[in-house]
Amino acid sequence: MALREGETASDAAVLENGRPYAPGGCVELGCSDAPNTFGTTSIDGHLRIVWHYQAADERRTFTIRYRLRGVAVAHDDVVDVNLKVWGDEWEQRLGQLTAQLGAPADILRAWGHPVFVRGDVGGFGLGSQFTWQAVGAYSYAWQFTGYQVAAVIGFRALGVSYSAPGNPAFGINEVLYGPIIGASFRF
Repeated sequence: MALREGETASDAAVLENGRPYAPGGCVELGCSDAPNTFGTTSIDGHLRIVWHYQAADERRTFTIRYRLRGVAVAHDDVVDVNLKVWGDEWEQRLGQLTAQLGAPADILRAWGHPVFVRGDVGGFGLGSQFTWQAVGAYSYAWQFTGYQVAAVIGFRALGVSYSAPGNPAFGINEVLYGPIIGASFRF
């Protein structure tokens, strides 16, 4: 993962099904080390996290966590975060990538009326050839003596490309799209 000038990464952790891997593993690409270990190093402005596991043609899910500092740029009216969470040097296919960004504390006030855009991609030959989705929405929240009511309105698109193994005549290649509307109540 590339780190720009002034950005730092620390407190890296690798987990599988909630079980943490032990730090101290080899960090060279292609090296072998004890299963359930990981290592981190900084190389030419990049953070490298290498984890070691034992598998035999099976699907695995890993959680990679790290703390970043210096990635947010505060302006008078907005805080900008420009972050690349996955590098382009990975040779293996990635079935799905979900990234979450958390603030170091509760956000007590959000500027304006939040507009958000979210999306993900998946598939890559693992179950389906390719899937993607994107959501763009506008939200507004009201506070009432400890209760919060929020509303959201927006647009969602979902694309799926799938063909049955061994029989490409059976499959789907569609883009579904339309408006979304929602409400939430927190107490």
